[in-house]
Amino acid sequence: MATIVQTQKLNLHDVAIVQALVYSSESNCAELRRTFQLDLAAGYNEVKIQNLPFDLVQDSIRVSGAGEAVIHDVSVKNQEGADFVIPERVLAIKEIFEEKERAKDKINDSRTAVQKRIEGLDNLITEIAKHGKDGSFHFDGRTIESLNALHDYHQEKTVTLRAQIRTLDQEFRRAEEEFQRASQDYDNTGYRWRNSAQYASIVVESEGGSVELTITYQVNNVAWFPFYDIRVTSGEAAEMHITYFGKVRQFSGEDWKNVPIVLSTAKPAHGVKTLPKLGALEASIVVPEPEHQMRGGYVQMMENISYDAAPMMGRAMFKTASATVKSSNIASEFSIGRPATIDDRTEEYKVNIGQFTLPTKLSNVTVPSRNAAAFLVANSVNSSDYPLVAGQASIFLEELSSIKENSRCSRLSENKVEMLRRSTLKSPRRQLSLLNLSSQTPGPGLESPRKQREVA
Repeated sequence: MATIVQTQKLNLHDVAIVQALVYSSESNCAELRRTFQLDLAAGYNEVKIQNLPFDLVQDSIRVSGAGEAVIHDVSVKNQEGADFVIPERVLAIKEIFEEKERAKDKINDSRTAVQKRIEGLDNLITEIAKHGKDGSFHFDGRTIESLNALHDYHQEKTVTLRAQIRTLDQEFRRAEEEFQRASQDYDNTGYRWRNSAQYASIVVESEGGSVELTITYQVNNVAWFPFYDIRVTSGEAAEMHITYFGKVRQFSGEDWKNVPIVLSTAKPAHGVKTLPKLGALEASIVVPEPEHQMRGGYVQMMENISYDAAPMMGRAMFKTASATVKSSNIASEFSIGRPATIDDRTEEYKVNIGQFTLPTKLSNVTVPSRNAAAFLVANSVNSSDYPLVAGQASIFLEELSSIKENSRCSRLSENKVEMLRRSTLKSPRRQLSLLNLSSQTPGPGLESPRKQREVA
């Protein structure tokens, strides 16, 4: 066995995250990459990366590097009783928990002290009654006067003390509820009962000098969800303005500070153990002609979009932040332009993927035998660079801003967008119901370009 000539310890939280690759909700995981510099001694070096996250995916750690060195071994080990760094957010939650615990105990101690005083007064009256029965007390005028005074004192004090007990009982119940909430928050951090720490052990052989190591690992309980804001305008040149968002849910057990975010449509946790048997399928492809032209062709993705606002004279329009799209045969990735700070236990952090405008064709449809209402249908072809992923959508039609509030269902799926909208027009029988969106440039996880997506 080779002798380790030098051991270095690094805290994972001190190494900056250079990329967070977040997968969809079906996979519920993310891949993090951190890079750091090290000065190695000649021979075998051991590098211990301490404070690995709670939700680390087993066997997901990979280590690569740049420099004159050879990586011999990477393993994850448990160290009982090891010191580990507690984030400031968790320390604040722990402080609140301890404060609520002290407040609850203080009220309980006060209630116990008052109860003891009541019991003492009751015992005094009981002892006097016992002595009166066995004849040790000689009753005369002064004795009776003293007993009356004692009973008056007992009555006055016990009434006051029992009122204090009732007040303390109410305060204790409130303190107990606050303590239970603080206790639950502390439990959710995962640090309350932690008595061991995981660390990654990396054995590197070097001739001495500086090297760069990159550690990549996956964590559970992280996902992203797509969300669409769709606004349809009518008129001679009807258009569909789509704003594409991503909502990130982050429960990995560690805080992300100023991290570059990449959203992926890949599903790494949904592989199959046995390959399916494929049958034969004959298909004929017919490329449909564009239904109508607009300003010399279909409107492509716009970098600048302004809704219902005229440009300010003498000033340039704002540019809309958009993600960089990278697509392959199996997945697409959206690189968000702005680094994000997402603390642990964040339910929803919204990032902007992009905006684009599509020409649309509006038509009215009705089936009187099934429904007396008329439906407005909007058809568009997705000619943008952004592949659409299953997710929620909000649809607005010009002045019908309240249409979102009256929606029963809103979901953009791989096969169709399902939505039923009731408009607020004067005519009670007019309803906005259908929105078809087909893809001219199919991406991973998207059906054939000729299939349509419907909002019904």
